[in-house]
Amino acid sequence: MRTKHRGEPRFSVSQLVMQVQGETAAGPFYGIVSNLSLSGSFFLTYAPVKFHEIVRAQILLPTERWLSIKGEVLHQVARVGFGVRFLSLSAEEKALLELVLEYALGLNAEAELSTGELSAPPQVADGSRPAERRRHSRVEPLDATGNRDQPATTPSAIENISMGGLFFRTAALLTVSQIISLRLPIGNEPPIVVRVEVMHTQPNRGFGARFLWQGENDLNRRLLAREMTLQAKHIS
Repeated sequence: MRTKHRGEPRFSVSQLVMQVQGETAAGPFYGIVSNLSLSGSFFLTYAPVKFHEIVRAQILLPTERWLSIKGEVLHQVARVGFGVRFLSLSAEEKALLELVLEYALGLNAEAELSTGELSAPPQVADGSRPAERRRHSRVEPLDATGNRDQPATTPSAIENISMGGLFFRTAALLTVSQIISLRLPIGNEPPIVVRVEVMHTQPNRGFGARFLWQGENDLNRRLLAREMTLQAKHIS
């Protein structure tokens, strides 16, 4: 489920039960992350805050990593919680949030399927926002190679992809924080080889990973961006 705040969609992440802890002007607070976007979040907590107050907090991600954020309080509901606008997120931190949102969207879609209320997938635009993830009607083949002495090749299939990372279905048993190499098909061009870090896993389904690009001018990054742009134009 997604809600809108000041024109921007926020996505429910309640199924992930992500803890949040931090400090307000009134003292320490603890709570649960309810809704999340790349620019802000709503925390379920009894902690009192003031409008435009700056709070510092840590969010426990599904990868069991703590993400430190600084945010400005934009709204509050007494004895329910408050919403913040993130301040000064790095590109890496945004990439982590993208993967969390992708994971949450998958869980929400599965829940809607179980009740027969799955809505139509969002229209593809430029792929810069989690709501515009490419959910391919055709599934591309994918090879995942681990970093062992005798790497095994496991057939997999891309499910969702963005410039920040991807989720793919596979029976391969990987662990969070593991770094692997992937061969990604790029249209009619030879596959590109990229390095990714596993961010979360779903047993018997697959896992999500973030790309470890070598800067903005990474050739493989540019090739993937071009391919995604071509696909977006084709779909639209």
